[in-house]
Amino acid sequence: MKKSLLFTVIAAMLVFVSSCKKDDDTAPEDPGNSNPTFTGINKVKVTINGNTQEFVFADENYKINDNDASITAGIKQTEYDSVYTEITMASSGLFDHVTTGAMVISYFGTGTGTQDISYRLEDESGLDNFTGSVFVLLTDTSQMPIMYFLDEATANITSYGDVGGFIEGTFESSQVSDFNGNPAPNVSISGNFKAIRYEDGK
Repeated sequence: MKKSLLFTVIAAMLVFVSSCKKDDDTAPEDPGNSNPTFTGINKVKVTINGNTQEFVFADENYKINDNDASITAGIKQTEYDSVYTEITMASSGLFDHVTTGAMVISYFGTGTGTQDISYRLEDESGLDNFTGSVFVLLTDTSQMPIMYFLDEATANITSYGDVGGFIEGTFESSQVSDFNGNPAPNVSISGNFKAIRYEDGK
């Protein structure tokens, strides 16, 4: 089931973001930043066998030639009228040998505090439009993506702004599986984010 969600994940990290910005007149304008900054407020740390690699995304949305980034958040309503929060950090052409990279963080509900962002919620929910929390790298060195599912993970949401404001916090995994769904006990994923909140969607 996890493999079949690859395209859903890619859509969530790119299409969902762009549709929020373009199709909703009440959503804040994309600043079209031509001079992006990378202070580390949007960062993913992947530790494998004790070795850590950091992926620092831009502070905000930008587009320069073929390189762009989407750092956004929003609330989605499910087919059962429950709501969940989805946060994406996505970029193209930013990291070496990575054509597209993204971190998607999803949890049921809204607001601040400790939130369960475990990917297992995707299976338990039975929902078609709930992505789950996952880190994805599409590379130019392999036909298969590098994909880690955060099977057990939590986020500490420190700020939950209104539309046009920011959703901010940190996250950390305690159990991860790979693209094939196999447990990856030697891998841990953590990071932080500050994503602009766009108009609620479905």
